[in-house]
Amino acid sequence: MILFFVQRELAFGAGLLFLGFILITLQKTNPIIKGQEKLSQTFEECFSNIYDSLENVQTIKSSSAEEFQAEKNEKDFRGKLSPVFKNFMNLWHSLTFWQNFSFSVGFVAVFGYAIFLLKGSVI
Repeated sequence: MILFFVQRELAFGAGLLFLGFILITLQKTNPIIKGQEKLSQTFEECFSNIYDSLENVQTIKSSSAEEFQAEKNEKDFRGKLSPVFKNFMNLWHSLTFWQNFSFSVGFVAVFGYAIFLLKGSVI
């Protein structure tokens, strides 16, 4: 707030920096929420198969289906859960990258402009 009274151009630049940060966050949040829903559904599906096999241990052992069940669990986690999790992490990495990028570029621009004003004895 003090910056606004001292140098309005710097305050405007800082305001644009904050506004850009907020807009990036809002734009990237919706895909993250949808990705989280997909990830939760996939977790539910994969872990429900494991829970079913744990409850039916005697049936699996008596029918010699232990290897089949282990392969099925591995297939679920590698084939279903892994791609969804990687996609979800990529969404988070994208958000973090663009937030850091906007903050870095904005900080350099505002700080550089402040140095320019100091050199010209404006502030």
